Amino acid sequence: MNILPLILLGCDSEPAEAPAAEPAAQAAAELAAQPTPAAPAASTNSNQLSGYTGTFASDPKLSPADVVGWSPSDFRVKRNEIYARYGRAFKSEDLQTHFGKTDWYSVSDGYADAMLTKNDTANVSLIKSFEGDTAKKKATENGEYFNGGGTNLVIVDGTHAELVDQTEDMYNWSREERYWTGLGEWIITWEGPATWNPSDSSVRNARLWSVDHESQGVNKTIELQLQQG
Repeated sequence: MNILPLILLGCDSEPAEAPAAEPAAQAAAELAAQPTPAAPAASTNSNQLSGYTGTFASDPKLSPADVVGWSPSDFRVKRNEIYARYGRAFKSEDLQTHFGKTDWYSVSDGYADAMLTKNDTANVSLIKSFEGDTAKKKATENGEYFNGGGTNLVIVDGTHAELVDQTEDMYNWSREERYWTGLGEWIITWEGPATWNPSDSSVRNARLWSVDHESQGVNKTIELQLQQG
């Protein structure tokens, strides 16, 4: 008798390979498995001197509220600090001496005004607007009335002002007394002591005014949140 060998089908000793993943699905899985990159650090201007960590280190754009609390002597120094952090040499001996005492300043032969960023240029203009006594002189001489389209500013004399809330009935307009002073092109009004001191905790309801002396209009007002001791 002839014995035919048995052939067993589907009994391989090794399991069959799984079908390959679709290319798109495989790419998505690989991407998901990768770690999320860390957020980049805040950028700084690469042209500024190494070691500078002052007000302008991260290239901020300052607002009037950021500047109004500085003392008059701070304005000039802070404005020139913008240039000093790039290594500008100063003709004024006091500025050169001031920055020379810092551990970050040195004169750079490669300095150029073109190194300044857009925010630097805006900050220089803003700080300049707080220097001098333009608003103080004009408002004192003319005893001006500025139309704010709602709350109006009336300069009574060299130290006193009134805020007038305008209504349809002019006999019922409300009036609030304030002290005032000028910083450059700006006017500041407040309640409390007669002398402007932004660090004095008794100073209340401080407001910054940008006014147009020719049209006697109010460009804008800013309610100040002062850092008081």
